[in-house]
Amino acid sequence: GHIAGMAASVIGAISTVVAAVLAAPIGLLFNGSLLPLSIGVLTMVSTAFLIILRMGRVESQLPAE
Repeated sequence: GHIAGMAASVIGAISTVVAAVLAAPIGLLFNGSLLPLSIGVLTMVSTAFLIILRMGRVESQLPAE
């Protein structure tokens, strides 16, 4: 039980640090308009989509129901 809690804490801390690192440049570009936010969201979504395409599909090892 306590090992799972530790793992969840580490994953949460890492994801928070990565999110801050990715969000900082977008926040610094803020000029009062929605353009920097829109470009940042478009960039992140496009990057995530390309990563998903690159990873490919993994077939499940579970038996069919």
